[in-house]
Amino acid sequence: MKNLALLVLFTWSAFTLYAQVPTSTTDSVPQYRLPYKIWVQQRDSSLKRRGIYSTTDTSILFLKTRNWFSVNTPTEEVLVKNILSIEYRKRNKIGRYIRNGVLIGFGIGATIGAATYEPCDRPGWGCLFAPRSRVGAAGLGGYLGVVTGFWTGLISGAIHEQIAINGSPNSYQAQRERLKKLGVTGF
Repeated sequence: MKNLALLVLFTWSAFTLYAQVPTSTTDSVPQYRLPYKIWVQQRDSSLKRRGIYSTTDTSILFLKTRNWFSVNTPTEEVLVKNILSIEYRKRNKIGRYIRNGVLIGFGIGATIGAATYEPCDRPGWGCLFAPRSRVGAAGLGGYLGVVTGFWTGLISGAIHEQIAINGSPNSYQAQRERLKKLGVTGF
């Protein structure tokens, strides 16, 4: 039991340390690991997925490369009138949702499995797949909970937040303020 507790503690601390994002101390220097993944859908059906360097009232500047350490980072400008929508998702969201889904699914599944255990008294092959003890029932319930939690976390973590701009500067300004409050880099 002690080894299991240490394993859980080590795993939890590893996930927590990996999820921490170092940030810069000034607004003029971009972060080298963005806290959000951002996609901008343009009118010509092209999709920009690179990091946002900065924004103005009329445009968004994207990085042409992933080199955050260069002072002269090449950028590419996209005008607001050409933007249909902006989608964003917090970095590592899928991994965190999967982790939480697996842990919660295991806990609930094991609890339900242990609580609903009944010994099998059918003769012959009737008890082939039935758990032989309360611990076996908890293990089976925990396994089914892990599978369910994994898929639930994967699907719910992959969802993007979408903001419709449709080339409107007024809509862009209103949503830009919303994104600043959320802490999306570049806004």
